[in-house]
Amino acid sequence: VVGAGTVLSVQDVERVAEAGGRFAMSPVFDAEVVAAAHQNGLLAVPGAATPGEILAAYRSGAKMVKVFPAAALGGPLFLKAVRGPLPDIPLVPTSGPTADTLAEYFAAGACAVGIGGEVFPPGFTLEHVEQAARRVRRAVEAVAL
Repeated sequence: VVGAGTVLSVQDVERVAEAGGRFAMSPVFDAEVVAAAHQNGLLAVPGAATPGEILAAYRSGAKMVKVFPAAALGGPLFLKAVRGPLPDIPLVPTSGPTADTLAEYFAAGACAVGIGGEVFPPGFTLEHVEQAARRVRRAVEAVAL
């Protein structure tokens, strides 16, 4: 499934839809962006950093909410704490999960994770991407997804 991250405006959503994307992920919650994603037939995944933001994003119609930046917020411990009062909201932590911490994030209640920086760091090479992809694949297989 192909989509886009760092979607910050209605215009960004329209570009994702025109390019054939299936989802629009954002580091922030913007109700207009969520509505535009739905109007364009895209899955909206707005970002949030507090329980209040997570709830507002979900109530706006988002089917899942990106937790960003997950590591800076406390990683799996933050996710587990938020899942206590908000158990029905699917959470997607990003900017934190790695192949080494994948199992911890899923054990804490993540429905999916975003792993970008580990696979595509600044100045990445094809060889690096292949090695990182293999590492992530092994981690996913280990948690039996």
